[in-house]
Amino acid sequence: MTDSRRERISFIAALHQRQMIAPMVFTGHCNRSVFTAWLERFLLPLLQPGQTVIFDNARFHQAPTLATTLANAGCALRYLARTPQTSTRLSIIGR
Repeated sequence: MTDSRRERISFIAALHQRQMIAPMVFTGHCNRSVFTAWLERFLLPLLQPGQTVIFDNARFHQAPTLATTLANAGCALRYLARTPQTSTRLSIIGR
């Protein structure tokens, strides 16, 4: 019998002026350490002081070190407003 499980391939990138920047492909799930590595190695070198970075409220975006890292680069961190998971504004299925 063969193992039918497949390897998970994941992708992280940012949007800046409608352009995708800082793409990273990796194996496995995203977690705080993967996200922090992406921020430091891929996104941070592209940021300019005074820019604002916006994250959603994924748990791995909540690390206090992320705000410090961005502040040290002269950038601000903001989070998207929380909305109820049942909101039809964000749900295609609800339309």
